[in-house]
Amino acid sequence: MTTSNVPLITPLSALFLLLLLLPFFSKVLALSAPRTFLVRHSDNHFESNGIWTSTGNRETSSKRSTTDHSYQLWTETYHTIANPLGTNLVAINTTTTTIQVNALLAIKKSIQIDPFGALANWTNEENSTYCSAWKGVDCDEMGNVISIKLTDLRLNGIINSKIGNLMHLSYLNLSGNSLSGNIPSELMKCRNLVAVDLSFNYLDGELSAGYIYTLPKLEFMRLSYNSFSGLLPEVPENSCYSLTNLRITYSNLIGAIPSSLNRCKNLTALLLDFNQLNGSIPTSFGDLHQLVVLALQGNQLTGNIPNELASLKNLQILALDYNNLEGPIPTWLGGITSLVQLYLQSNQFTGNIPSQLAFLKNLQILVLENNYLQDSIPTSLGGITSLVQLWLANNRLAGEIPIELGSLKKLEVLDLQTNYLSGQIPPSLENCSSLEYLLLNNNSLTGTLPFGFEDFTTLWPNLYALSISNNKLEGKLPLSSTSLNSSVVFMDFSKNNFTGGLSIQVSGSHLSSLRVLSISYNQLEGPIPSWLGDLKSLQVLDLSHNQLTGPIPQNFGNLDGFKVQSKNVSDPLGGTLNNSYAPLFITPRGEDMGEEYSYILLETTYMDLSSNVLEGEIPIGITDLIGMKYLILSDNKLEGGISPSFQFMEELEALDLSQNNLTGVLPTKLPFTLGTFNVSYNNLNGAIPTGNQFNTFDSSSYLPGNPGLCGDVINKPCVADNMQPTTNTTNNAFQIFDYGALWFPLIFYSSIWFSTVFY
Repeated sequence: MTTSNVPLITPLSALFLLLLLLPFFSKVLALSAPRTFLVRHSDNHFESNGIWTSTGNRETSSKRSTTDHSYQLWTETYHTIANPLGTNLVAINTTTTTIQVNALLAIKKSIQIDPFGALANWTNEENSTYCSAWKGVDCDEMGNVISIKLTDLRLNGIINSKIGNLMHLSYLNLSGNSLSGNIPSELMKCRNLVAVDLSFNYLDGELSAGYIYTLPKLEFMRLSYNSFSGLLPEVPENSCYSLTNLRITYSNLIGAIPSSLNRCKNLTALLLDFNQLNGSIPTSFGDLHQLVVLALQGNQLTGNIPNELASLKNLQILALDYNNLEGPIPTWLGGITSLVQLYLQSNQFTGNIPSQLAFLKNLQILVLENNYLQDSIPTSLGGITSLVQLWLANNRLAGEIPIELGSLKKLEVLDLQTNYLSGQIPPSLENCSSLEYLLLNNNSLTGTLPFGFEDFTTLWPNLYALSISNNKLEGKLPLSSTSLNSSVVFMDFSKNNFTGGLSIQVSGSHLSSLRVLSISYNQLEGPIPSWLGDLKSLQVLDLSHNQLTGPIPQNFGNLDGFKVQSKNVSDPLGGTLNNSYAPLFITPRGEDMGEEYSYILLETTYMDLSSNVLEGEIPIGITDLIGMKYLILSDNKLEGGISPSFQFMEELEALDLSQNNLTGVLPTKLPFTLGTFNVSYNNLNGAIPTGNQFNTFDSSSYLPGNPGLCGDVINKPCVADNMQPTTNTTNNAFQIFDYGALWFPLIFYSSIWFSTVFY
């Protein structure tokens, strides 16, 4: 039989077999390709919404802001190559890889301290995973480094010049570290840079115009909170086309603001606040028609606000506060109807508050305090119904508070303190149901409080701080169980003509947030109600200079707010240590400008019950208030002795018990922190102790009064044995040792006799 030469596999069957094996060959080829390796893009890329942020910094953007779009950076989009196996495969040239890995390793080498080990796996052994596993590094589909984000890691070192070898770098965020030295000029090689954030470091040296203005794609540059020196550089011609957001705040820049910044035609946000810039505001800024935010506050700028700024029709935030600007507030500001926040405080502006500001129907924050503005508050301000904060304090404003302000239903802050305002508090303010801060102190307001003020809970359910001190108000205090709401933290009724007694119909436990209560310098009478002892958060209590009678309530030892020692806790509200009691500090700053406005109480615990007619003994529980800094009980009719337990009040800086009827001897120890001590005009007797803190007080602490006291400090010798001055603990120890030496032989031989007789 003849066998024909028929192929075992026909072309058709071969093609069919190839199709069956194609997925297998694709997988093998992909895994074994000599010049490629797998790259998984890291999820650790820059934020896609709003401005970049560093944890806890002062330039955090608010999601609720009406101007978020002015700060927004465009979302990064990463493109990958999909494959049937579900793995993102990218081809990377090994030469490019070597250059970029070496650049990254050089950056790591320039970091001396890495406390969190963030760069631990940035090593040659791990160089094949630099795109997928190296912290803060992101790559494009070709394996080129396009993003480095290493924020808030406390990295200490310098920025290595090799960063310029990352030619494809688009996003660089090294904020919130401890980097020092110059910004390397090699950064100019990164021609693809879109956004750079080097804020919150210790970078120094002079800035170079090159990397700020000439990078062709740069849109966002933030260099705030550094230690630069020198001038802000001029902008070269034919540059700065793409820059939209420039922030160099708190960085020690000096000199004049370059007028050539008007070449950055696309700027929407220019923040140069809190440097040492001087001179005038450049008139050329009127060319920056895209500006949404202009912040120049906290410098040394002089002159008027240039009229050219009237052309900035897109401006939403204008912050020129804390400078030396002068002249009138321009009426043309009323024509920038896009304005949402206007900060002109702490300058030298004179004249009237322009009534044209009423045209700013979008205005939410108006801050004009700490100037020399005069005449009356325009009634037209009541027409800016969008107002949330109105700050007019510390001016020379006169006349009555306009009743039209009662139309501001969204108003949360009304600060009119320290002016020359007169007349009554308008009842229309009861309509401002959103009020959180009402500050009318240091004026010449008269009459009684509006009837509605007796029910704060209904009027202002979110009331946080109320101050009407240092006026000429009269009538009864609105302190009852119905008038006070649990949100109140600060209340100051001092220096008025209020009369009557303090209500006993109040639940102290209801006022769980109250930290400051001052009703001093009035004409109040009757006993101190015990509910005050139930105010667990209270830190400042001032009832001085009234006609209060009876004893100090025994439950004052329950005031837990006076038991917190400053060395053991940080005040969540901020706070600054000071030797005097300043009742309230407010920071007028909108959310877009940094921190949300907030009040700051000084880090103090202060109790003043002086200049009343209080009787009885000082409650022993008061010495349990170990966080107390100032205790003033002078000018009363208190009796009894001074407890030795005062020595355990380790925070006490001032203790005034003068002008009472105290008797007995002085305690032998006092806190080392005590700087002021006064027990004059009492009936104390015995020797004045010496040593330790007692050596810091002179005779005025004890005299006049106290005829029974003796000691060197008042030049009155103690002659009797029982009048010898008590010395310090070291001398007392020696006295005990001497007595022991006399008794030792007797005790020794008695023990021998005892053992002999009984054993």
